[in-house]
Amino acid sequence: MSDFSKFRKLICGVSCLTVLSVCAENPVINFDERTGSVGVFHCFENPSWIAAFKVMQYDEKFKPMKQFVFDGAEMEGRLTTFNGERIPLKIQYSKKSPTEVHVKLQAVAAKPFSSSRLMYEQFMRYVPGEGIKVTINNKVYDYRKPFDPKKPYQLLVPALKDNGITTVTVDAPKGMWTIKGNFAVILQDMRQWKTDALQLRLMFSPYDGMITNSILEFDLAVEAK
Repeated sequence: MSDFSKFRKLICGVSCLTVLSVCAENPVINFDERTGSVGVFHCFENPSWIAAFKVMQYDEKFKPMKQFVFDGAEMEGRLTTFNGERIPLKIQYSKKSPTEVHVKLQAVAAKPFSSSRLMYEQFMRYVPGEGIKVTINNKVYDYRKPFDPKKPYQLLVPALKDNGITTVTVDAPKGMWTIKGNFAVILQDMRQWKTDALQLRLMFSPYDGMITNSILEFDLAVEAK
């Protein structure tokens, strides 16, 4: 092999690695079939930080119930209530592209079960001083500002009436994602407990009271900044 051929192969190899490296850093959405979690990747300076959703349920004292268990083969999981009832919960995940998905979660019980909070909760860590900006239906909630303990650390944005579509946009350091659907939203500032993170909770409908059939459906798209 000539020196020129070797040089050409070396350049091609480096170029391919560069392309793969750039592509790997682009924001994407993935689904974890082990846990039923939808995650947004590559939107923070720390590559290990994933903005992942997980099914959460709280009892009447607003304490989390047992961990949600999911079977990816069946695309169905089990909620376990405070008194040991097991409620089936299905997840439908449709991937339109690496950056666009449609998700539907539905819990159906043979008899009503009690819940104070049934949600799909996204946990987001961030670097102090950089923070995250969230916009819900054109109203901005800026978590880049210093924490003010005098202000509420938890905010509830009710679902729009007549099946109106709520639009949530999360502005992170390296990417932005948009969530659209008919749902209530709870924002919880974890700096209340000395943790630089935000919880964004998409609430099922209904999410509290005595429940037999509860649904959460939304579209999620992410883009690089």
